Amino acid sequence: MSSQETHYLHLMIPSNKEDSRLIGRAVYSFCLHLGFDEIQSYQIELATVEVTHNIVDHAYSNCPDCTLELHAQALADRIIFTIIDTGLPADFVLPCSCPIDPDDTIDSLPESSMGLYIITSVMDSVEYEVYEKSNILTMVKYLPES
Repeated sequence: MSSQETHYLHLMIPSNKEDSRLIGRAVYSFCLHLGFDEIQSYQIELATVEVTHNIVDHAYSNCPDCTLELHAQALADRIIFTIIDTGLPADFVLPCSCPIDPDDTIDSLPESSMGLYIITSVMDSVEYEVYEKSNILTMVKYLPES
């Protein structure tokens, strides 16, 4: 991707796990298009789908009448993924108090921490904030070197 090009992806889906596949497939294709290989694209897809599942389960308590929104913007050196919902705020703070110890292995984690482990392992940075009545999770993944 040249430094002059801008690629942007925006999706809004209902808050159910079946529709999170739409986000996953779109993110996978977006990443392939931007130069990630199939494995990296799948890992980014997995992290993004994990976020959407956590939103459906925890922020919306599996209520299918809500929506969540994904924005993905490719810059010259990275993709910025922003996922927005209006559900209950998360009860954790990233990255400082994320319950994942860097020495942990995936086998040593409780099941409830595996999603955070996947997300923080795949992405280069992860930030969470509540702004007005929206939960905003921002994840950054640097583009592969050409």
